[in-house]
Amino acid sequence: MRDGAGFSGILQVDGYGGYRVLADKSGATLALCWAQVRRCFNELAAAGPAPTRARRFGASQNSIASRMTSAAGRQTHVVPRQERSWPILADLEP
Repeated sequence: MRDGAGFSGILQVDGYGGYRVLADKSGATLALCWAQVRRCFNELAAAGPAPTRARRFGASQNSIASRMTSAAGRQTHVVPRQERSWPILADLEP
């Protein structure tokens, strides 16, 4: 399974473009990590005037991520992180 053949799940990846090729070949779905998504919003904000909602999203995700960091483990944080993140993300839809 070195080339991803036969895999059809979700791959959580960073923004490296090579993953798109792997997903296209294997049929996998790519999911960017929140750190990558936040980085994109932060880059937009640094480059010039960004929409207020996008700035709030980036700031809120940074805040949520810092509160969710602990030694307790990933599964402990999944539900609270989603409960806080999805309403903010939904607010960005036109």
